[in-house]
Amino acid sequence: MITSIKTNFPEKEGWVVVPANSSDLTVTVEATNAETLLFWSVPTGTETWGERELIGYDTSGSDGWKITWNIAGKSLHNRLVVQALGSDGKTITDKTINITNE
Repeated sequence: MITSIKTNFPEKEGWVVVPANSSDLTVTVEATNAETLLFWSVPTGTETWGERELIGYDTSGSDGWKITWNIAGKSLHNRLVVQALGSDGKTITDKTINITNE
């Protein structure tokens, strides 16, 4: 189960706002009973899950669940979807945050 998602940038009106010329976005997740976390970038819009890009994964929550995504030169107006694969091998939960450039 995912209880929270945080980044190294502030949220404004439901969007994480990434300052211009930023090079890295760090995503930290609090999750329980998870074996692996997958981090996906999904374009905004409808029916866009098929266009997703796996931007990272974490298989060890012992040091905290997190990734650092190289965003240098990227134009962002995406959803970041975090999927937690359960330690029971069956459960999958996800949470979404919105990300955009300043």
